[in-house]
Amino acid sequence: MNSFTRRKFLRLGVETLLSSALAGTAALSHANLIEPQHLVLERRRIRLAHLDPALDGLRIALMSDHHLFPFTSKKLLEAAVEQTNALRPDLVLLAGDYVCTDAESIRELGPILGRLSAKYGVFAVLGNHDRALDPDQLICGQLRAQSIEVLINRVLHTGPLDRLFLAGLDSIL
Repeated sequence: MNSFTRRKFLRLGVETLLSSALAGTAALSHANLIEPQHLVLERRRIRLAHLDPALDGLRIALMSDHHLFPFTSKKLLEAAVEQTNALRPDLVLLAGDYVCTDAESIRELGPILGRLSAKYGVFAVLGNHDRALDPDQLICGQLRAQSIEVLINRVLHTGPLDRLFLAGLDSIL
């Protein structure tokens, strides 16, 4: 007869606890060390009823959450810019959060994003991290220095025959 002793119970508990700790450590390591070093490209075809025929087939690239340092390396962002340009987009939209812990890192990121190329331009909005770290607009200045149009509470026309409206709203913390 196999009896379940206190010692066996404690050993099973310790083994289970260690297994859980190892699994948790592996998951956190993957999320923090491996995943941020991989580019994710998602292609979506969006069909809109009543779309102006001049805009049919418009290719838009959207990039966001760059978080240069400590989560994202310059090398990865340079690869993302190369991959985006290889897609030959008509329009590039940058959806904010360029920096994470230091607004000054935009001085290194700006020239990388400045290499983006699109037929109708590159446009940006700020994210909550950008606003929180940069109340004096260093980020906007660095993006504009790279010919990236920053949209804050304004609308503009772009695209074929100026038939596409782009609007950028200010980020609320």
